[in-house]
Formats: sequence, structure tokens, C-alpha cells
Amino acid sequence: MRLQAKMTVKPLSPLNIWVHIIAIENRFYRKRDYSKLVAKLSTTLNKIQNLSNSSNGKILNEFLMYMKNNGSSERHQNNNLNVIIEFYSYCDSNTTFYNINKKEQILSFLDTKIKDSSQDQEKRWITSWNHFLTRIKLFYR
Repeated sequence: MRLQAKMTVKPLSPLNIWVHIIAIENRFYRKRDYSKLVAKLSTTLNKIQNLSNSSNGKILNEFLMYMKNNGSSERHQNNNLNVIIEFYSYCDSNTTFYNINKKEQILSFLDTKIKDSSQDQEKRWITSWNHFLTRIKLFYR
């Protein structure tokens, strides 16, 4: 006949709970890619000044003024500008934003955000795709 040991579960102390939370946070932050953290608006404005196509730089400055006049937060301005700068980087450097007049030109950029199911099983890319679409639509309105 085997004897079974009784196991009693002790409630966790606040210190143990805190240590457990820190361990979970550390695992989460180790997985993050910090190279893609959002820069300050001043850094983004410097990127605009350094664009090879000056007419696109003027268009982005007008877009910035539009957002400021509408009371957009700096974070919102920065996020929008970063998406449009990334879109500019995707396009040919001789192309101005005025020359982009077909949805296929924008969709080809958005499709670069699609990941296959082996890389992204939860299909998180859809959120990024929609994020970029929304900001590009705001820019072109």
C-alpha cells in the first residue's frame, strides 16, 4: 500500500507575487524588438528635411501643419509621419506623392506587411496592415 503525501498549497506572499510579475515582464520585454521604438517628433522632422525628394518634403510639412491645426497630439503626428516616410522609402525616390494615383501602388506597399503563417501564427500582421492603411488614407484625404 502506497502512502500519498498531502500537499498543501500556501497562498503566495506579496513578495512572491511581485517576483513572479517581474519574471513575466522580463520574458515579455526580451521578445520585443527595440530597434523599432518610436522616435521623438524632432527626429522625424529631421528625417523629413533629409528626404532626397524636396517636393515630398514640402508635402509632408504641409501635412504636419494640417495635423497641428486640427489639434493632433505630437504622438499622433509622429506616428502618421513615420508611416508616410516608410511609404516614401518604399516608392521610387523620383516619385512624388502627387504621382501616386492608383490603389495598386499603395496596396503593393501594404502587402509588404503581410507575413506568412509560419512567422505569424496569430496573424498579427493584419493589425499592422490596417494601421498603415488608416494613416495613408488620412494623408491622402
